[in-house]
Amino acid sequence: MHVPLQACTSAGEYRCTCVLLHTCTAARMCALLHACTYALLHTRVWCCTHTAACTHTAARVYALLRVCVSAAVHACTAAQRTAACMQWCMHVCSAACVHSCMHDLLLHAHMHRCMRVHTAAGTHRAILSMLQDMNFINNYKMDRQTLTRFCLMVKKGYRDPPYHNWMHAFSVSHFCYLLYKNLELVNYLEDIEIFALFISCMCHDLDHRGTNNSFQVASKSVLAALYSSEGSVMERHHFAQAIAILNSQGCNIFDHFSRKDYQRMLDLMRDIILATDLAHHLRIFKDLQKMAEVGYDPKNKQHRSLLLCLLMTSCDLSDQTKGWKTTRKIAELIYKEFFSQGDLEKAMGNRPLEMMDREKAYIPELQISFMEHIAMPIYKLLQDLFPKAAELYERVASNREQWTKVSHKFTIRGLPSNNSLDFLDEEYDPQAPDPQLNGCLELEGGQPEAGAE
Repeated sequence: MHVPLQACTSAGEYRCTCVLLHTCTAARMCALLHACTYALLHTRVWCCTHTAACTHTAARVYALLRVCVSAAVHACTAAQRTAACMQWCMHVCSAACVHSCMHDLLLHAHMHRCMRVHTAAGTHRAILSMLQDMNFINNYKMDRQTLTRFCLMVKKGYRDPPYHNWMHAFSVSHFCYLLYKNLELVNYLEDIEIFALFISCMCHDLDHRGTNNSFQVASKSVLAALYSSEGSVMERHHFAQAIAILNSQGCNIFDHFSRKDYQRMLDLMRDIILATDLAHHLRIFKDLQKMAEVGYDPKNKQHRSLLLCLLMTSCDLSDQTKGWKTTRKIAELIYKEFFSQGDLEKAMGNRPLEMMDREKAYIPELQISFMEHIAMPIYKLLQDLFPKAAELYERVASNREQWTKVSHKFTIRGLPSNNSLDFLDEEYDPQAPDPQLNGCLELEGGQPEAGAE
C-alpha cells in the first residue's frame, strides 16, 4: 500500500517523490533532474496556452523535484548495512536485544543523560530495541527487515548541521521512550497514538538544513515556494520527507495496516510533527492550560490531541532537562547553528535577529529568556498533568539558575571577545568560585545538584 494521494499536494508531486526516492546514485538523480526539467519546461509552455493554474502546478512539481534530489543524494542506504543490522536482529532474541542496550541507553535512571555521547553506529539498534520493548513490533506484526530498512533510511535522511541532526532525533526518540515508561502513557493515550508519537520523534527534523522557517521565507527558498502559504515551512518538509521514505521501496512499515489505521497514522504523524513549530505551541498554549485545569480526559479526542502535541514539544526540548554540562554543551551546538544562519543572512544583506548574530548575542541571557518563557511553562504543564514529571521541571529550573550564575559572572568579567561562543569554550563550573571576580559578591548558590554530569 502506498501513501494516499491526499497526503501529498497533488498526484504529480506524489509520483515525482516516489520516482526520485527509488533513484540510487547522485549521477542518476542529476540526469533525472535534467530530464524532468526539460519535460516541465515544455509542460509550462503547453500550460500557458491553456490555464495559468497549470503553470503554477508545473512550477510546484519542479520545486518538489529539486527538493527530493537534494534530500535523496545524501540519503541512500546501502543494502549491506540493512543486511548487517538484520543479521544482528535475527541472531539475538528480543529479550537479549533489549537487555544489550539497557545498560547505557534504556535505563529509566538515564532520563537526564545526554544520548548524543553515544556513537551513531548503534543508535538504529537502540531504536529497534525500544520499539520491541514497547511491544509495537509484536502488536502491529511488523516485518523486521522493513522496519530495519526504514530506521536506516530515516537515519540517513538527516543532514549534519551542528544541532538538528540524527543524534538530536535519536535523543528526542529516546526521551519519548522514557516518558512512555515513566509516565505510563498507555493509561492516557491509545496504542496507535503512542506509536505515531515515537515514529514522529524519529522523523520530526528530517532533512533539516540548519536554518529556520523565517530564513526559508526571506531567502525565497524552494521549500518556501512549496510550503510558505500553509505556514510551518520546515515542519511540513520534515513530514513530506517521512512520507517519501515510507514510499521508498521496502520501507513502508505501515503497509499492512488497514486503510483506516493507515490514514489515521499519517494524520497523527502530520499533526505531531507540525506541533514541533514553537509558533504552533504558543497558539495552543491556552488550550493546554485549560485542559490541565479541568483535568485530562482520555476519552476526549481533543485532550488526546493536545497531549500528543505537548509530549512532542517536551521531547523536542528535552535537552533542557539534562544535567548542566549537557545543557551547556547543547547550547553551544544550537548557537553554532544559529550563528551560521546569521552569517548567511548578513551575506544576503539582511540583519539577523540578535540570537542569530555572533557579534551581538549574549547566550546566558538568551537562554534564561528561553527557559522562562518557553521551556519552564512546558514542563510545568507536564508536571500538572503527570506528577511524576516534577523532576523534569525541577531540572529545567535548576539549569535556569545555572545560566543566571553564568550571566552574573560574565557580566562582571565582560564578554571574552566579540564572538559570543568564546565563553562556552571555557571549562566553566558555575558552582566554583571565580578568581577573576576580584572579591565581588556572587549570587547565593546551594550544593551541586545530585547526579549532575
